[in-house]
Amino acid sequence: MKLIKDSVKVGELSKMAGENASGLVKAVIDTEQEIMAIGGEIHSDKKVRLHPQMAAGRWFQYSLDEQMGNIGSEVSRAANWQNKDGVIFWGAVERGLELFDLTLADPRWAQHRKREINRAKEVFVDAIYGGSQYKSSLKGLMPYFDYFALKARSQG
Repeated sequence: MKLIKDSVKVGELSKMAGENASGLVKAVIDTEQEIMAIGGEIHSDKKVRLHPQMAAGRWFQYSLDEQMGNIGSEVSRAANWQNKDGVIFWGAVERGLELFDLTLADPRWAQHRKREINRAKEVFVDAIYGGSQYKSSLKGLMPYFDYFALKARSQG
């Protein structure tokens, strides 16, 4: 997989397509940051590479409701793919944890907010590994994250 900020030559795309059994090259484009990730087996592979770019600024412009709602999208994705497709499942888990870390790094959130975010992350990890400590499940976490997403949508 390759991150592109400027341009890519047709020959390079042809070479990448030749390396793929389907003869196709998948890409994800972030028009706001003007970057593109090309290659990888599935689209979610490229999102893992794009999320760190968000730490450069855009993530910190989101409200807490928007941040938690976006984390909830990854929790939902993980719940949907758990016990079905390990690659997609673990990709969603990795992105969710990455977004938790970005949210915890946001200097706007006071210590009491960070405790809540950390606890949500802890329960998420517990759910990933079977819910033995908190009796949690990924599907059981959805109402918590849905609240943030709905609140963000109603404010935006």
